[in-house]
Amino acid sequence: MAEMRSRTEAKLQKEGVNWNWLEFIGQPGAVISDAARLCDLVIMSLGETGKPGPSIYRTLVGEVIFGTATPVLALPAHIRSMQFGRAMAAYDGGAESAAALKAAVPLLSAADDVCIAEIEEKESEFPVTEASLYLSRHGIKNEIETAFTKDSIEQTLFDMASDWRADYLVMGAYGHSRLRETLFGGVTKYFLHESRIPLLLAH
Repeated sequence: MAEMRSRTEAKLQKEGVNWNWLEFIGQPGAVISDAARLCDLVIMSLGETGKPGPSIYRTLVGEVIFGTATPVLALPAHIRSMQFGRAMAAYDGGAESAAALKAAVPLLSAADDVCIAEIEEKESEFPVTEASLYLSRHGIKNEIETAFTKDSIEQTLFDMASDWRADYLVMGAYGHSRLRETLFGGVTKYFLHESRIPLLLAH
């Protein structure tokens, strides 16, 4: 632990940022969720994506997403530095995607290009144009991209993010936590397993 702290503090000193080093004893998901209550953002690793099977990283990310109202920025293991210039936000009119969009405003404000991705399935009570207007009122210029489902919603969204060359994807985390098992919806589960870019997730 002392060696880890020394390495971490050395890196932080080079970045010129303020920090606190906190140590806790307990279940990691619960501890991080409690510590995140007065944080703007939780940054976590997804581990290696694109591989089958369970992952302690994805499990922990899930526990924190459903254990706190603070948004989670989940990074695949190969990401060593983040770019924030091109941001894509997935929007389907649901409460989860709206929560993610609102949580992302500080980061989206710093982006050069923002795209709201909509997959056309059925009419929504809360159309994507309202999401665009919401961002515009925060001074965030944005465009809307609409696609029709190909093989699946998750694959269509994955292709949209790749084709648009998004630096990161904002999306609502669908699912629920039952006892200590996190049960994700299909799209969320897919991206936690397969995403090659960072995910900003909120529930």
